[in-house]
Amino acid sequence: RRLALGLAAALLLSLGPSAKAADPTEEILLKRISMLRSQVQAIDEQIAVLEEKMPRIEAGIEELMKKIGDLKTPDPEDEVREPEKEKPRQIGFRPPILRTEQKETPLALVCENGRVAILDFDEWSENFKRILDDSAKLEAFVDARGGTLPAGDFDMKVTFVLVGTLVLMQKDVVSRDGQAGETLEAALRPDSKLRQRLGRIDPSKAVIQFAVYSDSFDLFRSVRKEVWDQNFSVNWIPMEHGEVIPVGSGSGGVGVQG
Repeated sequence: RRLALGLAAALLLSLGPSAKAADPTEEILLKRISMLRSQVQAIDEQIAVLEEKMPRIEAGIEELMKKIGDLKTPDPEDEVREPEKEKPRQIGFRPPILRTEQKETPLALVCENGRVAILDFDEWSENFKRILDDSAKLEAFVDARGGTLPAGDFDMKVTFVLVGTLVLMQKDVVSRDGQAGETLEAALRPDSKLRQRLGRIDPSKAVIQFAVYSDSFDLFRSVRKEVWDQNFSVNWIPMEHGEVIPVGSGSGGVGVQG
């Protein structure tokens, strides 16, 4: 038995380091060394290609520098002068900046079918006050649940509506038969109905409202200029045929343009 053990030990010693198990770390290092050798070889190949191209690149740079040297320095007198910028034209236009003013709205100008008509809130108010001051007319007015009163080129229909214990007054604009209002040519005459009505209003206390239908924007712009020239503030709303003209009479904070 001792002899067998001695022979086994002698055999292991005779094999030396090659008989030991392979070291994993050593294998990893060998692989990395192999990869680095491949990368170095690839870099050497790229350097060789660049060295081959360098003479052509240097020749191209030299030719370009020669062309730059041959360029003539431009004479300042030969430079193309920029044309003078045209001065902006003065256009008579006021931007529609909306603001609020504490003013009355005595009337509205309705631009439709190429004519400007007056919806006179003040006239309606005066007619309604006459009814309030006459007990007999007021009783009849209330019994009839309202009625129609003149308001410039239009009529204002008043309807009393009972909501619970409250009585509300509804106002609707009613068009009259025929073509209401004036054409632009007639409205701009010194003795026109429009000029006469505007002449009875203090521009510092009033805002002129416009209701503008889609077929009369050119008319609106011309009439608005006339109103602006008389120092009135204005406001306007676009309208389509068939829409009900909103009623905005009274005083207080009013949105205005210009």
